[in-house]
Amino acid sequence: MLYGSVMNDVSESSEQARDQMLRLISESMEVRMQSLEELRRLQSTMKAIQQLRAGSWPGRYADKRDEQLL
Repeated sequence: MLYGSVMNDVSESSEQARDQMLRLISESMEVRMQSLEELRRLQSTMKAIQQLRAGSWPGRYADKRDEQLL
């Protein structure tokens, strides 16, 4: 009887540990996805800054720079 009770407790503890590990992995993946999204936004912003500096930005910024050169 005691053996069965101990095995039951061990089984429940193992399930809880597994559930906690799966939760932590899920949270970690979510944080990584958010980091990737932030990285993509930063890359997009840096590309836009480089285009502005090079004067190749499509739209009014490049037009105004061209007007100043004339």
